[in-house]
Amino acid sequence: MHRLSVIAVAFCVLSGCSSFHLVQPDEALPPQATVALTFDEPRSLEARVGAMAYRLPEVSTLYGRVEEVRSDTLVLRVLDVESSRRQPRLPDEVRLTFVPDASTQLSTTNW
Repeated sequence: MHRLSVIAVAFCVLSGCSSFHLVQPDEALPPQATVALTFDEPRSLEARVGAMAYRLPEVSTLYGRVEEVRSDTLVLRVLDVESSRRQPRLPDEVRLTFVPDASTQLSTTNW
């Protein structure tokens, strides 16, 4: 039985066991929530720290931690990016300000 548990844990770690919860339009995000923004079509985004901008090309999914919610705008600390293009190395201080639209799926995750 112990061997089966080790195999299950290894599978979970290797397959990236994450759970996702689709956020409904009027649902409040918990403080410091980790979210996934998944786009219908890849899009270029821009993250900033001060006057420095970092271009994130052809992003299909962005993972981030919610730093602030301003009305319909999210301020995220970028954790990871899924893209077919190479992404810049981002400093910890960089933030992405984003307004989700109809082509964006917003999910909370335990990633």
